[in-house]
Amino acid sequence: MRKTVKIVIKILLLLFVVSLITAAIVCYNAVKNDELAKKIIADKPLKFAVLLYGNENSFTDKLDILFVSYENDNKLLKVLSVNGDIVVFRKKAKAKSLKSSFYETAKKDHNLAVTNTCTDLFEMLDNSFMPDFYINASYDTFLKIMGNDKFVEDLLKNENFVNRDLECLNALETCELSLSFADKNPLKIIKRIKENYSLLDTNISKTALSCIVLRKKIPRAAIMFCDYPAKYKKTRVEPDKMNAFDFLYTVYYPQADMEYKEDSGLVELKNASKKPRMAEKGTWLLRQNKFDVLDWSNFPIRYETTIIKDYKGSFAKSLKIAETLKCGKVIVSYDNQTYYNMSVFIGTDCEIYDKLDKKEVKNGKN
Repeated sequence: MRKTVKIVIKILLLLFVVSLITAAIVCYNAVKNDELAKKIIADKPLKFAVLLYGNENSFTDKLDILFVSYENDNKLLKVLSVNGDIVVFRKKAKAKSLKSSFYETAKKDHNLAVTNTCTDLFEMLDNSFMPDFYINASYDTFLKIMGNDKFVEDLLKNENFVNRDLECLNALETCELSLSFADKNPLKIIKRIKENYSLLDTNISKTALSCIVLRKKIPRAAIMFCDYPAKYKKTRVEPDKMNAFDFLYTVYYPQADMEYKEDSGLVELKNASKKPRMAEKGTWLLRQNKFDVLDWSNFPIRYETTIIKDYKGSFAKSLKIAETLKCGKVIVSYDNQTYYNMSVFIGTDCEIYDKLDKKEVKNGKN
């Protein structure tokens, strides 16, 4: 009886080893014939474009446009978000926003809507962004790949933003949560990619996409979230071509300088928390840490999360400010015309205590 059990165990082990070898051979052959998969395994930098859209039943009129670059040397993920409300100007045609143009065309021809939108976007980027691959998908498909995660879905459903800063913050948090989910559940993500691959409009193979999930470890990278430069006028949002050109060729395309420089940049600080004295306390804390804060004031809109707007591409310094405040999300909102390098909007998540706070607590006022 014991001999029979041992034989069965040996057979099972042999079958297991054979299956592993077979899987390895299949994987090797798949990668061998896939140039992009080989590039990913070799840890080369990646560039790709993502277009997420709604349908008649869910996420109607919602559109997310992202251009992504991964710098392996810096472990930095650059995400460039384009506002769907930006107006596109065409000859002999009424100016329409990217979003409205996409959905109007999609009612007649969905593929044409995607094609036209991508054409407009690459023209806005001066036709200089050369992606390794693209992924166009509905939000429903994206959520299926994410396992219908409630936190991701809740972030996507937030649409009524007071300003563009909060819209960018929402997109940044969606990226962070999605990448974190993929990092914790890589095999599940790969399985769902394969199950829903036919629903994706993409030129990347399942093999290469799986390699990204397993090899790149992008979630461990810092995310440099950028907002495409735009002019916000009374009736519409227009591309800011001058700032966009400077931003693309001085900040987004070059390898990022992640070295912190103490003498780079002027800072303004605004209290968006509605908590008393936070502008003053935040200013003194940053000054104590050698940040050149020139002005501070109150901000009329309440922010739950502290936002650091980087106007000149001083990303390392912006991260240092967040580290000093022990909170904050950085958004690169390039504007070479502004006097400041950064604006800090203190949110309700920021906690700073000074001697006056301690006196109030002692006297029972807090």
